[in-house]
Amino acid sequence: MKKVQKLLRRSLATGLALVMTVSSMTIVPGSWQVHAAEASGQIGISNADELKKIGKDKDYPMDGDYVLTDDIDLSGSDWTPIGGSGGSQYALVSGERVFNGTFDGAGHVISGLTIQCDGSNNSGYRISQSGLFAMLGSDDASDYAEVKNIVFTDVSISHNLGGGDTIGTLAADADGFVKIDNVAVLGGSIEVTANNGGDLIGVGGIIGQSRNNTAGVHMSNLYNAASVNVTSAVSTPPVRCGGIIGRIHQGGEIGSLTSCLNIGTVTYKGSDGYAINGYSQNTAASSNTANITGCYYLEGSGIAYTEGGSVSESDLKSEALAEKLGADYWYISKSGQVMPKVTDGKVVVPIPSPTFADGDKASSVTKDFTLPLTYAGEDGEETISWSSSNQDVITINGSRAEVKDVPADTEVTLTATTSKTQKTKTVKVTVKSDLEIEFDREYAKPGQLMKASVKNAPADTEFTYVWQKDKSTLSDSDSYTPTSADLNTFITVRASLKSTGATVAEKKIYCSKLPVVYINTEDGYGITSKETYKQATMKIQGNDSFNSTNTTLYDGGISIRGRGNSTWNMGYSKLPYKIKLDSKTNLLGFGNSKHWALLANYMDESLLRNKTSYDLSGKMGMVYLKSTNVEVILNGVYAGNYQLVGNVRIDKSRVNIHNWEDVASDAAKAIAKKEGIKGDAKDALEDYMTEHLEWITSGSPQL
Repeated sequence: MKKVQKLLRRSLATGLALVMTVSSMTIVPGSWQVHAAEASGQIGISNADELKKIGKDKDYPMDGDYVLTDDIDLSGSDWTPIGGSGGSQYALVSGERVFNGTFDGAGHVISGLTIQCDGSNNSGYRISQSGLFAMLGSDDASDYAEVKNIVFTDVSISHNLGGGDTIGTLAADADGFVKIDNVAVLGGSIEVTANNGGDLIGVGGIIGQSRNNTAGVHMSNLYNAASVNVTSAVSTPPVRCGGIIGRIHQGGEIGSLTSCLNIGTVTYKGSDGYAINGYSQNTAASSNTANITGCYYLEGSGIAYTEGGSVSESDLKSEALAEKLGADYWYISKSGQVMPKVTDGKVVVPIPSPTFADGDKASSVTKDFTLPLTYAGEDGEETISWSSSNQDVITINGSRAEVKDVPADTEVTLTATTSKTQKTKTVKVTVKSDLEIEFDREYAKPGQLMKASVKNAPADTEFTYVWQKDKSTLSDSDSYTPTSADLNTFITVRASLKSTGATVAEKKIYCSKLPVVYINTEDGYGITSKETYKQATMKIQGNDSFNSTNTTLYDGGISIRGRGNSTWNMGYSKLPYKIKLDSKTNLLGFGNSKHWALLANYMDESLLRNKTSYDLSGKMGMVYLKSTNVEVILNGVYAGNYQLVGNVRIDKSRVNIHNWEDVASDAAKAIAKKEGIKGDAKDALEDYMTEHLEWITSGSPQL
């Protein structure tokens, strides 16, 4: 963003005259030295006083890159979380209370972390947080907040609940784009109490909760031996407490939670809490189990959603468990128990992973991607050789993995081997078929037959079909007639090759009486910023009132970001969005414009107040914005009922006066062309010049 601002300042200055014309894997010791931190550009932290400066001293910013250069003793005083102990919101991904830099513990120990927080009387804050950090987060998929290689001992957290609190040894919240790796809590206790009920949002041995854009949160190699206890005085019904993380919000699914071991006892109101992760509202939600693998817990420490993760005392001493968790990071310690190697002051540098093309990920590969060829090992730099388990699908050509077309989704295992130490790493990728399912109907309607077919298929290829809802089969033919029981649910159709049974394509359609807006972001993650647009596609599925025979729908590119003031609250499960279409469109007959909004109406349970006031203005003969309620599907997940409406803008179909915004937009495009500004910087320039028109009359751009 800082680079964008510099570019905007220069562009505005050089373009002002033009505007006026237009208007007319290795193991290394943990005892790092201070000079090593300085050489790497990191800020060294060697004692408690320096640790306390993060976020408070200008030389210790919240987006800094830090490394511990010594063990730190925090006992004897009450710790205030980095970012503060309270505020008006939790689950933020940006702002002065959010740590969005990097923090490398380098295998050092933070001992005696002591917090006594009374959320019911915390300087007037409604929301309180306890942990080393208040919030870890980032709104930039290219710049993750990252914390790794820390050992905690003798943790003592006592938290009395306020209006909506989160608690965890490392951090109360982890949201947006966050990586947490190689963190161990070797002992201590976390106690949660309440005077007048209180509201527990989440408490965990490592992290309190992940709520906002959970798909961008990745956690691995975590160990907890601290007890987590929530007393019976707490009134929150869901069991939002876990040995590793208190809860993963059911509005999404965590990016990954892997290789975890909890031996700390977790109790909730006198009964067992969850050994790994608590739940948000519903024990059956996919967020409780999706993308959680290789996580184990000592039997009796808590409960789980599925079988298979419980281990016995004897298992804790077995090489087999260390292998399951990952022998690169875990071992049998001198005490005879399985522990992460970081507890012995050692940190692990893994073999780097492939870099996938934009929009792709390991589970969904459609284009060629890049393979790393070097690795900084303990014996110096090594080269990496890669092999493919299926050369007919993925061919290795130096640093390039060349992806071939496949008739069905195909899993391929890539193996990396280092030249000197012969360390290996396997990466499983799924190459997606380019075949697609299409329907003969624009929308699913009870009583109306729908037929599916496979698009782009070679001639004479035969397929079988299965229609499902919530994993229950509805039909095994190429057609299905929805019923009223299918309303407000996804219907999934899967096509397979008749000859082999291999799945070639799958498609979901949401059955609703309302229009349905499908939005898929380019990076596959949610929208976390009000300032920065994210590239996406949007398709509007019509209904009886709005369809292609009587109005204009949309299927194309958009830019999307957050909007609103009080309504843009990361604590809400629905957030409002501003949408900019790639081209002006008379969307649903509401006027020709590029600019639209999706209002969440989160605080209005009736979902009627805004819509009624808009329509009433029209009935009274006043200028008003036409709108309708729609269902929104964001990255394949139901996001809620929204109000689709135009933005208040100068436009013939909005506020019909001279359009200085069009002038500003044209000027911004001209400046961008002259200065060679592209992508996000171009969008930011256009937004700034259209939203801050004072530069036209003052002749003095300020940014």
